[in-house]
This record gives sequence, C-alpha cells and structure tokens, in this order.
Amino acid sequence: HDDQDITLKRQVQTINFHIPATAIAGGSVDGKTFALSFKTKLNETFTSIPIVFDSPASGGSLTDFANDIQLALLMLPNRVIDGVTVSARRNAGLNIVTVDVTFTGNSVQGPQNLLVVHDYQCGDGCTPKITGIPVETRVNMQNSNITQSQASDYNSYECGRRGKCDYGTGLCQC
Repeated sequence: HDDQDITLKRQVQTINFHIPATAIAGGSVDGKTFALSFKTKLNETFTSIPIVFDSPASGGSLTDFANDIQLALLMLPNRVIDGVTVSARRNAGLNIVTVDVTFTGNSVQGPQNLLVVHDYQCGDGCTPKITGIPVETRVNMQNSNITQSQASDYNSYECGRRGKCDYGTGLCQC
C-alpha cells in the first residue's frame, strides 16, 4: 500500500501590468488607482474598491501591492470570494509587474471567470472612483493582461450536488 499525496489544483489567474517605460521614468504610474471585477458563476459582477499601484521601480513594495489586491478581493460584497492568495513579481527588463491570484476558498472552487482590470480613469459620479493607470493592453498575445495560468482540477457543483438553488434568494433547497 503506497501513500499517495493528493493535492487539489486550484485555479490561478495571472495579471500582467505592462507599464510603458515612459510612464515609469516619468513617475506617472505611482499612486494611480485601478479596480478589479469578479463575475460569479451566477453572472453577478462585483467590483473592488480602488487599489493603489505603487511602481516597484520607484520603491513601491510588491508585498504591499499583493496584500492590497488580496484585501480588495476578500472585501467584495456577500463574501463572493471567501479565500484567495496573491503574489506579485517584477520583470524589470520588460517593465512588467505580474500578479498571481489563486482562488483558495470554498465558494470559489473549480473554474472561475477571469478577473477584469479596470485601468481607465473613472472620475466624479463614477463608482468606484479611480484615477486609472497607463498600461499597454496585449490582446491575442502570449502575454495578454489576464490569463489562467493553472486550471483547477476539480469542479464546484451547485449546492454541492445536494439540492437545487433558488436563484431568487441564492439559497439551496435539499
């Protein structure tokens, strides 16, 4: 009898912030804000509070940046994300800050919709109010802005396969 180490793979989404060299050199990215949106499997969309982007090129801490993103996701209404870990790293030569978001909570098991980065300016009368960050969007390229870097190897089933969901209340009936 062999002992098997069974570990579940959780979904990991990777966000690449491609910052133009001119924005980093001019300091126009420091202190700017952006937001993230998460769409549930029931197609409900929740947007985070503004997250401050502090460029590591000018002394910003990647650990603080990752913690800010993690807290913003955990603070979404109704605890739609009940567990997430975030790490960040910088590729100095390419002016890219890469953020890995791993969904670890029970309510976010299995495949999730990709997060959405709101990097545009959203001023007075807009929610959330964000200043925007100057990022280069890479569509249909290997380094697109958000990708799934690890798929989950298990599914989450409606009501844990023990009942039917009442979509009006969000409660399960066994």
